[in-house]
Amino acid sequence: MNLNILQITTNDLKDKKYLTEFPEFYQLKKYIENSSWHLNQSVFDHVIAVYASAEMLICGQLINNTNTLKPIKSYLSQTIGNQNREAIFRLAVLLHDNAKSDTLVIDQAGNAGCPGHELIGATKVWNYQKRFNFDNVAMEAVERIVRYHGLTSEMINQSIVTGKLQKYYQLLSETVGNVLGELILLMYADLSGSDLKKSDQKAFEDRIKILNKYISWKFN
Repeated sequence: MNLNILQITTNDLKDKKYLTEFPEFYQLKKYIENSSWHLNQSVFDHVIAVYASAEMLICGQLINNTNTLKPIKSYLSQTIGNQNREAIFRLAVLLHDNAKSDTLVIDQAGNAGCPGHELIGATKVWNYQKRFNFDNVAMEAVERIVRYHGLTSEMINQSIVTGKLQKYYQLLSETVGNVLGELILLMYADLSGSDLKKSDQKAFEDRIKILNKYISWKFN
């Protein structure tokens, strides 16, 4: 079984086209998060929304900055192992919350989150290697993106609290290695696919502003 991630669309996922080949993904419907980022949103619905935002990012429909579209496209055309960065990015988006089914915790107030899902999810991405025909080098890049997507959010939080955007951007860059671009784009798509804009518009806008700055530093 070889799946081509570049041919998988949001509509295909919604239509259960890959139910046989990728059953774990559809099981995420059963897991519901409740927080400012996810207003009783299933993990499945969230990942679908993030994947749709990633598709929009790739074709230049999400970021209102024409100066970054060409550099982003050029970056995503680069290869790591036997895949280009677009394929690696897409697979990381699809798998970034794959361990939320293992880590869901509901507190007494009814808030539900998934602590530690990034680290556990990073190890689980290897379960999909053969299905998507990624070599070890390409899969290691996917692993790093999944592992560090929570750290990306934390660096943005620190940037907001301290106002030291350059400091935390640099720390993130030094930590994550050669997948900084993918992590910035994933964070943009993740934020766009969340419910934060509904629950706290200011918090959403603050993070978008920082991500736009990160994008300008990385891709200009």
